[in-house]
Amino acid sequence: MKTLAALVGLASAAALGAMAWNTPQTSADDSTSLSSFTVSNVTGVLTSIGAKDIKSGTISDGTRFINFDQGGRSYLIVLYACDTTHTSCKGLQVKAFFEAAAYSQQVINNFNASYPFGKAFIMKDGTLVSSRYFIADDGIPRKNVSSEIENFAGL
Repeated sequence: MKTLAALVGLASAAALGAMAWNTPQTSADDSTSLSSFTVSNVTGVLTSIGAKDIKSGTISDGTRFINFDQGGRSYLIVLYACDTTHTSCKGLQVKAFFEAAAYSQQVINNFNASYPFGKAFIMKDGTLVSSRYFIADDGIPRKNVSSEIENFAGL
């Protein structure tokens, strides 16, 4: 019962971040299909759903990433499966970060078993990470990308 309560607490903590998201504004861009993820088109999606403090960067191997904040929580998007210039990518992983001290490994394992579309884990520094990966193979509607990110935040 204690594990169930902790799992509910984890889901509730994740849902609190979603409550701070602004209601997305429908735009003409919502009907367009993205054949790949770029820093530019993902930043546009984040802006449309009310993300704050959006910053992008590149790590030493060329991998592109985007940091943003919403509702007092930090998020990270990493672009994967990219072309040789790392500017056009087929994969996108969004991650949220939490204080992990209140969650046991068993709670995390139960969460992973209950929500197969994402995963959660505790990093060596004690930070709890929840993540979701999705792809743009054969195109993905821009509105679907918005929904994927918002649904992840509301987990």
